[in-house]
Amino acid sequence: MTKRIQSTISCLLCLATMFLMITCGFSASAATFDDLNQPGVFCKQSVSNGPCILASCVMMIRRTLIGVGDANWKSVTESSLKSVACSSGYTMKHNFEYRGVSVAHGTFDQSSSTLRSLLAQHPEGVVLYSANRGHAVLVTDYTNGSFYAADPLNAPEVGRIPFSQVHKVTVSNASAYWYVTSPKVTLSGASAAAVPGAVTELSSDKTAYSTADSITVSWNAVAGATDYLLSFWKDGTKVSETHCAKTTFTQSPLSAGSYSVRVFPGNAAGYQTESPACSFTVQGSVRLTYNANGGAGEPSGQTGFGRIKLSDLKPVRSGFSFLGWAKTADAVLPQYSAGANFELTGDATLYAVWRKESAEGEHRPVELSDFTVTYKAKAQAKPVIDESVGAGYTVVYSSSDPEVATVNEKGEVTGVSCGTAIITCTVNAANGTVLADACTVTVRYSLFQWILRFMMMGLELIMKLIEK
Repeated sequence: MTKRIQSTISCLLCLATMFLMITCGFSASAATFDDLNQPGVFCKQSVSNGPCILASCVMMIRRTLIGVGDANWKSVTESSLKSVACSSGYTMKHNFEYRGVSVAHGTFDQSSSTLRSLLAQHPEGVVLYSANRGHAVLVTDYTNGSFYAADPLNAPEVGRIPFSQVHKVTVSNASAYWYVTSPKVTLSGASAAAVPGAVTELSSDKTAYSTADSITVSWNAVAGATDYLLSFWKDGTKVSETHCAKTTFTQSPLSAGSYSVRVFPGNAAGYQTESPACSFTVQGSVRLTYNANGGAGEPSGQTGFGRIKLSDLKPVRSGFSFLGWAKTADAVLPQYSAGANFELTGDATLYAVWRKESAEGEHRPVELSDFTVTYKAKAQAKPVIDESVGAGYTVVYSSSDPEVATVNEKGEVTGVSCGTAIITCTVNAANGTVLADACTVTVRYSLFQWILRFMMMGLELIMKLIEK
C-alpha cells in the first residue's frame, strides 16, 4: 500500500513538472552563446534621449530568460518592464524584480579587469552606464581579447557589435552598472574554463632606464590564458594598468622613480591573483666628472643617462703621454679612450691615465702604438716586445668596446662601427712577470663608404617624401 502511494506521488510530481515546463515556456535544452545573440534579442530605445538604461535592461533580461529556457522572452519590452523597473519617467530603480529575474545596481571602478570578471559571472551581460556622457549600453561578452556590446541608440548598428563602436560609453568613463543577481545563467557548450596558472618568468630588458627610454617587459606564456593584465607600481603606489594579448609589452617613457610590474594571466573564468614582481628604476640625468689626475685641461662634466659619448678633449701633463680614461685614479692602463662610448647609470668620475715619456734611447718592455682601421676592414695590432721580457711569453689582446672594434687572439682588429676603442696587449712572461700596454684604435669610413652612405641617406629621404 505504501509503495503504491509513493508511486502515485512520483507520477503526480512528474506530471506537474511537465505542466510547468509547458505553461511557463521553459525548454529542456540549455541555451548556447548563439541563442543569446540571435537578432530578435536586441532592441533600440523608443526615445532618442530617453530610456537607454531601460532598453539595455530589456535586452539583458531577454538574454537571461533565454539562458534559463524561457521561450516567452520576446514578451519583455520597454513598456512591460517600465512599470516595475522605473520609479518616475525613465529613472531606473537600483534594484527590481521582473518575471523571476532579480536585477541589482553597482558602482563601476572604470577597470577593464572588473568588467571582464563581471562578464565571466554573467554571460547574459551587464548594463554599463556613463553618468558623464548620459548613456548606457549592454556589454554582452569579452571574446578573443575584445569587449562586445549592444547599443540601444538608433545610430549604431543593431545587435552585438565591438564595444569600441558604441555611442559615448567607454570603460574609462563608465560610472555604474546593472546586473542580474538571479537566476544564474550557464551556457551549454561553454568550456568550463579554469583561471590560468601564474606567470613564473617575468623580466624587463634592463634594470635602469632614463626618462627618455621605453621599457620592454616580457614573460612566459601561460596555458589557457587569452589575456594578460599588467599592473605598474611606482614608489609603492599603482600608477597604471593595461592589457596585452601577447607575452611582451613595451611601455612608453616613464617619469623618474622606482618601479615594479606584475602580470596576471586571465581568460573568461577570471584572472590569476599571483604574480612575481619585476623591478627597475627610471632615473633623470646623472653627472659624469673628468679628473685630469695630475694633469690639466680636463673636459667639462657631462650629464645624461645610458650610453653617452665621452668628450674628444684630451688633458695634458708635462713629461707624460695621455693614454685614456679609467674609473680609478691609480690605473696604469686606460679603460676608455677619448670620444669612446660610456654607460652612465649613476654619478661617476673618470680619471686620466698617464704614461711617463721615455728618455731618449730608453725602451719600454711592451709598447703599442695608436692606429686607424677602416669600417668593416681589418688591421693588425703590432706590439713591440723587448727582449728583456724573455722567451716563452704569451700575449692576450682585449678591446674596451667590441661594438666599435673587436680583436682576436692574434691581435687582428676589425672595425665594427665608427668611433674609438682601447686595445690592450697583455704579455705574460715565463718568469711570472705581467707587462701590458694599450693604444687607441680609431674606426673610420673610407672615402667610398662615405659616398655610399650619403647616397643611401639621400635615397631614404626621397622615399620618405614619396610616401608623404
